[in-house]
Amino acid sequence: MGRYYDGDIEGKWWFGVQPSDVPTRFGGGETRIEYSICHDDDFKDTMKEIETNLGDKIGMFDDFFEQYNGYTDERLIEFFKKKYPSYNEDDLKKDIREYADYEFGNQCIEFFKEHNEDYLSIHSEL
Repeated sequence: MGRYYDGDIEGKWWFGVQPSDVPTRFGGGETRIEYSICHDDDFKDTMKEIETNLGDKIGMFDDFFEQYNGYTDERLIEFFKKKYPSYNEDDLKKDIREYADYEFGNQCIEFFKEHNEDYLSIHSEL
């Protein structure tokens, strides 16, 4: 169960974490439920903002998902408490959304590189 996006890149929004309008965060213009995302300063600034917000947690999320095929909030909180003893549900709610958006942004970057394009288009289920 979940909502998908397709077009120049394809994927599935993280269930219960990401809304269908994530492309607007990266400067995507909504045309009904289709988005165009440009590899411009807005996009790059958004990626830098996410990287700054998450810091070394990006590597921790990467490590976690290399070990596990899925997650529960409890398992992730326990994992992060090893480095951040006061890590809690509020922290996770914010961080997991940032990480999901980071993964989406990286998927966009891969498309830009692979196709030597400065923009992409996607359609998102609502």
